[in-house]
Amino acid sequence: MVALHLCVLRPIRIEVKKPHYHQMALKSIAWILSAFLVSASLCDLQDDAQVLEIFDQFDGKHLPSPMPDDTVCNFSNSSIEADIVKEAVTVKNKPKESSLLSSDAALHIAKQLSSYISESAEGNMFYLVTQAIKGEKCDPGNEAMHVIHAVIKETDCDKKEIKEWGSHSGCRVNEHDIGHHCIWIGKVKESKVTENHGIFCEVYFNSYSFFSSAQPLCQSLRYHNTGMLRVTPANAKFFEGSFEAYKPPDFSASYPKERSFDDFDPSDKKINLNGRDGSIDRRPMDNKKYAVKDGRPLNPGGFTGLQGRGVHPRWGPNFMAIFVITRREGDKLEVLSTSSSLKPVSFPHFYVDNYDLTTLRSQLEKIILHSNSQNSHSEEEIKKIVKEAMHHSTLLKQGFTPDASNTDNSWLETVIVQINDQSRKHVGLLDLKPTESLDKVGWKLLDKTEQKNLLNTLSKAIGK
Repeated sequence: MVALHLCVLRPIRIEVKKPHYHQMALKSIAWILSAFLVSASLCDLQDDAQVLEIFDQFDGKHLPSPMPDDTVCNFSNSSIEADIVKEAVTVKNKPKESSLLSSDAALHIAKQLSSYISESAEGNMFYLVTQAIKGEKCDPGNEAMHVIHAVIKETDCDKKEIKEWGSHSGCRVNEHDIGHHCIWIGKVKESKVTENHGIFCEVYFNSYSFFSSAQPLCQSLRYHNTGMLRVTPANAKFFEGSFEAYKPPDFSASYPKERSFDDFDPSDKKINLNGRDGSIDRRPMDNKKYAVKDGRPLNPGGFTGLQGRGVHPRWGPNFMAIFVITRREGDKLEVLSTSSSLKPVSFPHFYVDNYDLTTLRSQLEKIILHSNSQNSHSEEEIKKIVKEAMHHSTLLKQGFTPDASNTDNSWLETVIVQINDQSRKHVGLLDLKPTESLDKVGWKLLDKTEQKNLLNTLSKAIGK
């Protein structure tokens, strides 16, 4: 969830290049909603007008309107919720509070991990666990998920020797080695490791603040709103060469049958990654090809501590369309929201398999038609209104979005569209009541605090 702050965008010029360039050079107006995890100011613009070059990749259409002088890109004390996981059918329930293990119990488990960690590590070196910093039991029950924070050190043995000997009892630790901090997750029953789910060992001693964090390990490693654990926290950033061992768990959520999603592993089924795959566009928004390893796409944002598709429906880029739609109500401002008047603003947002103008317009039509309970306008009238609204829309942001739902093989990319109909010439004409349903929208009147912040910001913007 992101707390959004009010800002006013200065006018920009939009230049549309011909599609045959096969390249999209899109400069983001602002790093809007860069993650659904942190608070961020939406706009930080230069005094001069900026130029966007939009290369349409689909049907020759684009978001044509220049940004109006009175464009409001967001509202203070508002928020946007990515209710992705509510649509995904996950196999695990959210677990209860974790419990801290005693030092002896954590060390007893950690000493069973030397062979697994060594096999997961790069090179031929055999490592021994020398210390257990912390251990936690994440689930109730006799056999439960555990997290162990341990330290490993090099030995005078290699993996080949251990295989021949069948034991590492004769290996001696290199006392000059400062060691590597590791996070292990897996199942334990009666103090015995029964399943290894994943491991992460850093290269440099204490290079991640996570290893010295006082926050519970199970809580730090929870993946999104599921019961799954990752081997690094969501905000950790690391790339190839920054770890000694990395073997994350694998998780791909299932969706209801009526929802379209990739119910396969691209390692087993060839798909057109970095290209068009039927009606699905698997190209990133910046048109920079992502790497593919063992048939799976690799997240250009780096490793996340979890393999698989996660809660996203697609392997590779997953496009999320977000609409910021406003109108005037007297001297006040209303925003189209999927939440009631008693809850924070939640902008309408949807997964889309491509983000051309036709698809975006179609998605907006669907949710408005579904929300038209008063039948104040016919379907034909609504389609005409939405078409006119999209003609006056503004592209606020387009591109990769760091998010806690991302995995090593599946990630979020957002396209954010604003429609500001202060004079109620198109979408502002629709009488849409507040709703509690995520698949319906209604007008939400901003409260006095939001109005005050809005007026203050506008006054500063015009120098009054």
